[in-house]
Amino acid sequence: LLPGQTYYIWIFPGSDEYGWYYGYRSSYTSTLVTSGAAMSDITADNGTLGFEHTIKLTRYGSDMTHTITAKCGGASLTIASGVKTDTVKWTPPLEWSAQNTTETAVPVTITCVTYNGSTKLGSRSITLTFAIPASVKPAASIATSDVKGYLDTYGSYIQGKSQVKVQVASEGAYGSTVKSCVISCGSQTATGTSGTFSLPSSGKVTVKAVVTDSRGRTTTDTTTITVAAYAVPTVHITSAYRCDADGNENGEGEHGAVVFNGNVTSLNGENEANYTLKYRVQGTSYWTSIAISDLSGNYAPAGASQVFLAYSQNIYEVCVAVRDAFGSTESTYRVIPASFVLVQCMRSISAISFGMPATVEKAVQLGLKLMLYKGIKMTAVQVASWDVIDAALDVAVSNVDDGSIDFCLF
Repeated sequence: LLPGQTYYIWIFPGSDEYGWYYGYRSSYTSTLVTSGAAMSDITADNGTLGFEHTIKLTRYGSDMTHTITAKCGGASLTIASGVKTDTVKWTPPLEWSAQNTTETAVPVTITCVTYNGSTKLGSRSITLTFAIPASVKPAASIATSDVKGYLDTYGSYIQGKSQVKVQVASEGAYGSTVKSCVISCGSQTATGTSGTFSLPSSGKVTVKAVVTDSRGRTTTDTTTITVAAYAVPTVHITSAYRCDADGNENGEGEHGAVVFNGNVTSLNGENEANYTLKYRVQGTSYWTSIAISDLSGNYAPAGASQVFLAYSQNIYEVCVAVRDAFGSTESTYRVIPASFVLVQCMRSISAISFGMPATVEKAVQLGLKLMLYKGIKMTAVQVASWDVIDAALDVAVSNVDDGSIDFCLF
């Protein structure tokens, strides 16, 4: 039935008796009970879960009441009951996101039931699409720790030494499941909710986790760790010479002196710094060590020296070792010659020396700088052709002592 219209009803008997038809109309009035004719129309736009939504009613009877319900998957609720208004506002629950864990929207069916008093006249329904808001996304949180334990000791991660372990706690939102997690630490990446990374650079290092759920939604958690600059300790011998017991340079002294500089990363004064002089008679394998205790804890000694007993007839190899909390490093080896002798001939061992004692059998030893103003003169070896040079080379090489250098001129 359309509103504002006049309708006419004709009534005829269903049967007759004795050929007479008659009708009776009391007080010339009739009552028409409608069934569905006054049902209201319902319209609404699509919406977003968790945000206010408006439903519009087109009512055809001012005395009619309405009960409005909504259903989403297995969830339902009553929006309003017994209302006579043209619009109804409501907020679809955010929890209805759980009704679709693989997409970003849910279908919702809204039904309006029209009543005349307590008599149900009928209902109309519409199905709308409600977006799951962007705020419905997985949760992620990062926890970091130092695998090596240096963070607890030094208050920061240590460049090149620490290893940061990243653990990501993740959870889907409203029924979604976590499908992937990517962790990055500086320029390094790993997949999964756990990863261990080296720390080659110092300063502020960004750790990030990107989590994706079954709806394709992502969330990012970021934290920053502080990495203290660190370098392997170094030590450099600047001078090594014979001296007296007080360290005064003396070419015929019975002691040796080593002068050196060192460098150790302090790590805010928490790192160790220990120095040791090592020496041995040249040609032997046994090292004697002297701990330089007065330099303990000195991170940058400059011009430091250590004296040791060095018998005059021996040549000594020396080095300085520096050790911090992470390891040790040795300087390059230096040589302290035997006591100075201008020239010495030792017939007993067929040896001659210049600037040092003769100690090596059948050898010429030089303890002085060698300055050659006329070069080195070599006797040429004659061969008939280059095809036979290998034989001459074999002979030459077979006569060279191990650890020696020789020259052949062809």
